[in-house]
Amino acid sequence: MGANCATQHCCDQQEIGNDVQLLELQSANEDGKAQAIIAARETEVAAATDGELASYVASVRDDTCSHFDKELPELEENKEQLSSELDGQRPPFTFKTGSTYDGQWQGSMRHGFGVQGWLDGTSYEGQWVCNRAEGKGRFQHSDGDQYIGEWVGNMAHGNGLYSHRCLTTYQGQWVQDLQQGHGVESWNDAGSKYMGVFVAGQKDGFGEYEWPDKAKYAGTWRGNSINGHGTYVGNDGRCLRGQWHDSVIHGLGMYCWQDGRTYCGTYLFDKKDGFGIFRWSDGRTYKGYWREGRQHGHGMLKSADGEVKNAYWKDGQRYG
Repeated sequence: MGANCATQHCCDQQEIGNDVQLLELQSANEDGKAQAIIAARETEVAAATDGELASYVASVRDDTCSHFDKELPELEENKEQLSSELDGQRPPFTFKTGSTYDGQWQGSMRHGFGVQGWLDGTSYEGQWVCNRAEGKGRFQHSDGDQYIGEWVGNMAHGNGLYSHRCLTTYQGQWVQDLQQGHGVESWNDAGSKYMGVFVAGQKDGFGEYEWPDKAKYAGTWRGNSINGHGTYVGNDGRCLRGQWHDSVIHGLGMYCWQDGRTYCGTYLFDKKDGFGIFRWSDGRTYKGYWREGRQHGHGMLKSADGEVKNAYWKDGQRYG
C-alpha cells in the first residue's frame, strides 16, 4: 500500500516521446513498482498487527481471570470467621498462597477499594464488588504490562488504557477483555498509529492508519487487514483510492501522481487488469484493456494534439 510510494520516487516523471512503445514500457514499470509499494506497506501492517497488542491481550485474558480466582477457595473456607469481623477497612490479609490484600471488606468478600498483590509480581489496585474487580482499577502484569480503566466481573470492560511492554498502547473501549468499539492503538518505537473501530480485538470497520513517514490510509478494515473502500496518501502527495482486499488494491481504483498523471480503472490483486484509462500530464490518454499490469486487448491512444490511434496490444506490445 505504498511504503516505497511514500519513501522513494518509484514512478519518476519521464520525458516521453511520440512512440507508443514508451507508454507500454512506462506502464509495465509503474505496475511493477506499484506492486512493491503495496507489498511493502502490507508487510508493515502485518508486522504492526500480527503478534502485537491484540493477540497479546487475548493470551493474557485467562491469566488475568485466574489471578482473581486464586484465593476464592480460601475465602470460602474462612467465610464464618471473616464474616464476624467489621466491614470496611481491615488490616492487611495474607493468604495461604502468599498473596496479600490490603483494603475494604464486606463479610468474607473483598468489597470497596483494595490492593491485591500476588507472589509473581502481579497486582490489582482499585474497586471491588463481592470479590470481583468492578469499577475502576489498575492491573499490573508481572511482565510490566498494565491496564488502567473500567472493570466488570474481573474483566476490562468500558474505557481503558493498555500498555504492552512500553512498545504498544491501546486506549479506547473494551468489552469482556477485548478491544471493542472505538480506540487508538499506537506503536511507540515506530511511531505508527491506528485510530478507528475494533471488533473482538481486531481492527474492523472504518479506521485511519498513519505510518512514521506520515503516509496515511483511511478506509475500511476487516479482520485486522485493509478490506473494502479506502484511500492511501503518501507523504509526497500521491494518492491511491479505491477498493482493497487483504491490504492490496483490488477492484475499481484510481492512482494519482503529483505531476498530474492518473490511472482510473480496474485492478486485480494490485495490478491493472480489465478496462482502464491512463492519462499523462501533457494531455495524452490511453483507453483500453489491461492484463497483469500491461496493455492487453483493444485500446486507443490519443496524442496531446488530438490524434487517435486504435490498436491491439498483447502483453504490453502493440500490434497494428
